[in-house]
Amino acid sequence: MSAVERSDLPYGIRFKSGQDTSVVNEWLTNNCSGAFFVEQSGERPTDRRPQDVFLRFERQDDLQRFKDMVMKNSREFN
Repeated sequence: MSAVERSDLPYGIRFKSGQDTSVVNEWLTNNCSGAFFVEQSGERPTDRRPQDVFLRFERQDDLQRFKDMVMKNSREFN
């Protein structure tokens, strides 16, 4: 997959997560058909307070697949 500007990715979601973005990146890498972009707000706190995570997707079905997974596994992403 070639490099994509986040502004080229039309579908997005923002959520709070106590997980490191590497967990999200791994899932996206293994489950998305199109390009995606992950951004976490601020520096990672040491006390695992939830941080805003911004995701952008090239494909709407990848966004929906991610939403479905989070709903099924919400404890893992909090």
